[in-house]
Amino acid sequence: MFCRTNPRAVFLENVENLVLHDHGNTIETIIKTLEDELRYRVIGVSLDDDGNYVYNRSSLVRNSKDFGVPQNRPRVYLMAFSKKIYGNAVKLLTKSLPTSGNKIIFRDVNEILEPVVEDRYYMAQGYLETLKRHKARQKKNGYGFGYCVVNQTKSEHPLAYTILATGGSGKERNLIYQPKEGVAGKVIPEKQTPLNAEGIRFMTPTEWGRLQGFIGYAFLDENGKEKFEFPNEITDGYKYKQFGNSVTIPVIETMANFMLECFGVLEKQQVDVVRAIADNNSCFSKRDVMEILDLNSAQAGYLLRTMVDSGEILKFSRGKSTRYAKYADRLILPPVSNEDKVLTMFETRSIITNSDITKELNLKVSTTNVLLSNMVKKGLLKRLARDVLKEYTGLLKTGRILLEAIK
Repeated sequence: MFCRTNPRAVFLENVENLVLHDHGNTIETIIKTLEDELRYRVIGVSLDDDGNYVYNRSSLVRNSKDFGVPQNRPRVYLMAFSKKIYGNAVKLLTKSLPTSGNKIIFRDVNEILEPVVEDRYYMAQGYLETLKRHKARQKKNGYGFGYCVVNQTKSEHPLAYTILATGGSGKERNLIYQPKEGVAGKVIPEKQTPLNAEGIRFMTPTEWGRLQGFIGYAFLDENGKEKFEFPNEITDGYKYKQFGNSVTIPVIETMANFMLECFGVLEKQQVDVVRAIADNNSCFSKRDVMEILDLNSAQAGYLLRTMVDSGEILKFSRGKSTRYAKYADRLILPPVSNEDKVLTMFETRSIITNSDITKELNLKVSTTNVLLSNMVKKGLLKRLARDVLKEYTGLLKTGRILLEAIK
């Protein structure tokens, strides 16, 4: 897909374990593919003295809890910029992704809770007892796995654990203590046992939406009114799945703004280089820009068109030769192509010969003949006469053509 579309930048997200998967071989393959095969510069990745790629967990993993929402959700983020498009300018980019956001949307779990929820979100007593037994077995075996009531911790600002697309442990490790009158012992159709008497419930889909920044942030209108909603027929199970499988909006917002800043750095650097070329040369070619910035023809052409359209540089051409120069009200341009140089010769003389051109332009005789023949065909010159002269050796003959410019 990258080869087909050639985007200016790519942004990838995956679970934290990607860094360790297959003993690190998976992430290494991804980075090498981006850097070497697709020619993208990955933020957070550098080269050591031996040319090996250097990175670690802290280079690639960012956590949603650092971006204004109370969810411990570490994820791998890869952002890379095209070397084909930006050339050597990619070396100017910062060495790391943002580590935090600049907004606090919800300080802790308590701020995302709904004050009153439907009884069906309260856990059945039998289910709760099962979770207690499972946690006791895990603890006995030396593991810390098991259910968790996240707003009953000792932390001043409690956090939720990662919510998951599969629900499951994502729900059981994010239980809420919120007693409600009349719930204890209540029998409801979808539960196999009566509701628990300890005030323990699951988070609601709305609360999961807040943990991801969808509800209470991303879709608020200018008056602070919530605009996010699912279609009426969507079940709770599907809502949990969608929120658990999504990305955290405040993280993505921060990364998107960072990407825009990088674009600004890259494009400004390229423009500054072209400005410097224009300041120090009476004229220059697209090839000059391609070589200095290490760009391909299409990207150099786009950059130059942008600067021509903005009025910073001028584009001029004679025949097949196209050149650029710094904008000026009165611009005197030097001859740049051989055709230009031939025409310039007529500014000081009325007639020239092919031997004059060969000598003054330091060309081969065959090159001169092709050049003059093409200029005659274009109507730039007119052949006046042809005579045959013996050279000094008396053995070779060469044609000398008298030419004048078409007025």
